[in-house]
Amino acid sequence: MPRYRLLSNNELKHFEKEFIEFLVVNGIQPDLWQRMKEENSNEVEKIVELFSEVIFENIARKTRYLAYINSSQLFVFNFEKDKGYLLIVETDSSPMPTCRSGNEILQYIQNHEENLLITFQEKDYIESREEEVFRMMQSCMLINSNVYDTLFKIYNARSGT
Repeated sequence: MPRYRLLSNNELKHFEKEFIEFLVVNGIQPDLWQRMKEENSNEVEKIVELFSEVIFENIARKTRYLAYINSSQLFVFNFEKDKGYLLIVETDSSPMPTCRSGNEILQYIQNHEENLLITFQEKDYIESREEEVFRMMQSCMLINSNVYDTLFKIYNARSGT
C-alpha cells in the first residue's frame, strides 16, 4: 500500500522534468514509456506511484513548519527530526481570521498579542516523521519559521521559561 497519494495530472505536469529524469534513471527511455502507456496501464500506475512517493517524501523531508487555522484556534507545528512541537493559539476577543500566508498570521499575532492564549505541546512521532508531515500537509498551510519563532518567544516570555 502506498505511503502517499498519487500525484495528480497537474502535479505530474509541474514535475515533468523530474519525472523524465526519474524514468531515465530507472532505465525507461521515451519510446519504452510511450509503449508502456499504450499497453500496460498497471505498470504505468506503479511507476507513477513510485515517482509520487519520491516527490512527497522529499517535500515532507524538507517541510518543517505548518499552520492550521479554524474559527477559534491557530495551530502552528514545528516538525523536528525526532519529535513534533505544537503551539496552540486561542483568542478571547474575536474569531481567528482566514489567513492565507505566514505573513498574514504574523500580522494578526502582532495586532492581537495581548488577547492570545498560547499553549505548547510536544509529541513523539507515531508514524515516520515524513508520513506525519505529509498527513498534516493535506489540511495545513506551509509557513516559515517566523510565525513559530514569534509565538514561541511570546509563550516563553509568559511562562517564564
